[in-house]
Amino acid sequence: MVLLQLKEPMHHFVEKMGPHDMTAVVQFVVISLIIFPLLPDRAFGPYRVLNPFDIWRMVVLIVGIGLSAYIVYKIWGEKIGIILGGVLGGLISSTATTVSYARRAKSMTGPKSLAVFVILAASSIAYGRVLFELAVVAPRSFAQLFMPIGAMLLWMSLLSLVPLWLSRGQRETIAQPKNPAELKAALIFGAIYAVVLVAVAATKQQFGPTALYAVSILSGLTDMDAITLSVGRMVEEKRIAPFTGWRLILTASLANLVFKSAAVAILAPWDFTKKMLLFFALSILGGLLILWLWPDSWVINLLPKTPSP
Repeated sequence: MVLLQLKEPMHHFVEKMGPHDMTAVVQFVVISLIIFPLLPDRAFGPYRVLNPFDIWRMVVLIVGIGLSAYIVYKIWGEKIGIILGGVLGGLISSTATTVSYARRAKSMTGPKSLAVFVILAASSIAYGRVLFELAVVAPRSFAQLFMPIGAMLLWMSLLSLVPLWLSRGQRETIAQPKNPAELKAALIFGAIYAVVLVAVAATKQQFGPTALYAVSILSGLTDMDAITLSVGRMVEEKRIAPFTGWRLILTASLANLVFKSAAVAILAPWDFTKKMLLFFALSILGGLLILWLWPDSWVINLLPKTPSP
């Protein structure tokens, strides 16, 4: 009876998604409900950090976030508006959104402020995505990680209001995102996450915590999820200190902004590139100031004090 009642909404959903996207949704069901429960939950490999169950759980988490935003886009499309379009772009992939709108800028006429806003909004929401991931993988340490990353989220959100205000009266369609539930994309992320886990563990053991910043920069250039999840797990397991953890994540995010700046410079026309580079430079400057000036005591004092033995 329930299926009969939902028959019409289900038909509407399938029509909106299309056969290719429905195949990707089915693949997500396979990786989350069939493959995931069957994987062994124990550590393997070098440094004993490769846990198949844990790695695949992160794959399910990341693909699930992106797929949820993608489904919202496919069902409501143009009705969601350009602001929510930037939010969905950040949830699906802020890097892909930046590349997409940088390419579209060549065919746009006028000031292109809405496209600037979408890229900045997607990059801002990426920090909200980071906070959500940390809340899932490091719940006990989340209070110590939230404030500085939240400050970066606030700073970039304020910056994104400038092009939104300048775009009053402009109209722009939302770029078609790519389905994040493709099996190939899930496998690639799983492999990247495993590599980052080994790289972080090896670097910490061989060279100490300071050398982790090199790994953070390299892994953060094109993707923030792998380094966020791996560092979050290490903080939760008390293998690195929380103040080192949020600095590694924020450093990776700044590297990602540098990568986006390079992508815009290569793909977009010069008038659009100038605007984006200005906003990205202000974003990076804000992040550097947080890294430099943020006192560790602000983070530690969020936790309740425990009496000394």
